[in-house]
Order: sequence, then C-alpha cells, then structure tokens
Amino acid sequence: MDVRGEIQQSATSRPVAVPPEAADRAVLARVEGWDVPQELRVLVQVTPTSAPFIVASIGSMAEVEDRVVTPMIRSVVRNVVGSEIVVGGARRPTRVLDLVDQRDAIESTVERMVCEEATKAGLEVNQLRFGESVIPPELLVARRREQLAQQLRQAYQQETVAQEERVKTEQARATADQQRDLVRAQIAVQVSERTMAERQNLGEAERRYLEALARGQEAQANVLGPGNALLLQALQQVLATLREKPELVGMAGRLVPHTVVAGGGTGLEGVAAMLRPGTSAEAPAAAAVTRPRPVRGGAGPWLPRCRGSAARRWPGPSSR
Repeated sequence: MDVRGEIQQSATSRPVAVPPEAADRAVLARVEGWDVPQELRVLVQVTPTSAPFIVASIGSMAEVEDRVVTPMIRSVVRNVVGSEIVVGGARRPTRVLDLVDQRDAIESTVERMVCEEATKAGLEVNQLRFGESVIPPELLVARRREQLAQQLRQAYQQETVAQEERVKTEQARATADQQRDLVRAQIAVQVSERTMAERQNLGEAERRYLEALARGQEAQANVLGPGNALLLQALQQVLATLREKPELVGMAGRLVPHTVVAGGGTGLEGVAAMLRPGTSAEAPAAAAVTRPRPVRGGAGPWLPRCRGSAARRWPGPSSR
C-alpha cells in the first residue's frame, strides 16, 4: 500500500525443486480452468496376505510406489478436486478456493477413495494428508484486497470516531475557556427580554391611562363646555408649575408692570418713562407720571411736566 492508501501489487516467482526423498512431483489438478499443484503425503503398507502376490507380480516397494501408489493417488486427487464435493449435505462443483475453505471435506473424500482403490491392489492406506495447495495468486488478489479493504474500512471508522471524540474534546475545552463570556451573554439576553417585557407593559399601561384621561376630559368638556374646560386645564397646569417651582411666586412682581404711561400723543411719553426714577419698590416717594402739559411762552421742544418738579424749556436752535 502506498502513501495514498492505494493497493500496489507485483508478481514474483521462484523455481521449486523436487526433494530427493519425494516419490514424485506435486499433483497438478485442474479446477475451473486453473492448474493447482497439490502436495500430499500417504502412508501405505502391504498386507501380509498380499505380500507374496505383490512381490511376484510387481516387485519391490519402490516399484509399488512408482507403478501403483503414485498413479492411483494422482488419478483420485484429479477426479475429486476437478469434479464435485459434498458440503453441508449438498453436492456442488468444486471451486479453486475450496482447497482452502473446504480442505477437510476434499481431504476426507480423497482419502476414502484412495483406500478403496488401494484395497483392490492388496495395499492398505493408513493415512493421507494434504500438504500445501498452490492457489494461483490472481485468485487470491481479490480476496486479499477485500480483506485489506475491510480492515481499512474498520481502521477508517475507528479514526473517524477518534477524530469526532477529539472535536468534542476541543469543543468542550473551548466552551470552558469562553464560559465567562457565554454566561455574560446569556444574562444579557435575559435582561433584554425582561426589559422588552417591561417596556411593553409600561406602554400598555400608558396607553390605557391616556385613553382613560381622554374619556375623562371629554366628559368634563361635555359638562363645563369646551372653553371652560380649556381654561380649567390651563389653570391646573399653572398651579402644577407653581407647585413644582415655588420660586416663580416671588418673580410674579417683576412680571407685572409698576408704571403706567399715558400722554396726549406727542411721542415723548416713552422718554419720560425712561427718565423717571426706579419702580415703586426702589423709590417709594417717586411721583406718578402725569399727562404732560406744555409751558407757555417761548418756542422749541418741551419736556413733560411732572408732579413735584418744574418744567424746563429746552432752547431751540434760534434761542440765544
């Protein structure tokens, strides 16, 4: 497997020599079009009753192995492996991978049939065991890739779970670090919700109050009349203002005029009011301004005559 997680494969081969103690090469069985070399070991002996006949007809044990045992085993193995087997009480064609998955069933069938054939020849097979089955690597690649993919899937699932746990841990740590801000934000949200409810209640109360006040004023206007009701409201506002600011009562004297100027329309009344001494509060003995009377004799502009004072003539341009 490379760094990207892809499965890489390469073919290798090596020659396998036949051991000198072996009776012959491995049995080459053909299954589903594939050549499968099969190793096996057989323990064979000659029965005492058949020994004279075998020695007379075949010869020594080496000749028995080469001329009887080896051809018999090759034939039985090829027939069983290349035909059908019984698995779970059902008969079906043999597959290549059955030499791995159903090895016991194939081995038992071959042993039973070899024993039957050996009995015909006067031999006794005590034991037959399969050796290594050389499965073509092309058939094992898919299974190995499947097994590897299954293992990778489990590994990826475990890594995903680990990453999710890591995310939860980091999230919990970050939440703990920001706990103060979160609590502050939650409190702010609660305060804003309560403030909004309070303002809604205050607005509703103000609306009801204004509606009731409007109904009362309307009833009052119906009883007193619109003008009297307006005058009463103005008086109430003035009284309320004076109640809140009593200092305005002391300023009432300043707001009411103390000097009344009246004249005959000569235009000097305002000047006389300006030349008059202070108000009655400042100069109680001051005389009130009377209507000016002109002084006879002479020409030119005249000053108004005030009570308690003599009128003076202001010389005109022609006087000397």
